Amino acid sequence: MNNPTHAFLVEGSGNEHILKQMMSLFSTQEFHFIVHWDRKSANQPDFSKFSNVTIIPSMSVFWGTD
Repeated sequence: MNNPTHAFLVEGSGNEHILKQMMSLFSTQEFHFIVHWDRKSANQPDFSKFSNVTIIPSMSVFWGTD
């Protein structure tokens, strides 16, 4: 990480396409994404093409309604 000035913390599940579009728009060194993708999600997206992303290991998340 090269001293970004903005960071996005993302808790995700489901469709990753909008997140990937956002990552493409903010693909400079000024921005960094920290992503946790819920293990219970049907898909586990691949963010490897983005250099400004840190992936938090996937784990099951229990929300207040679970």
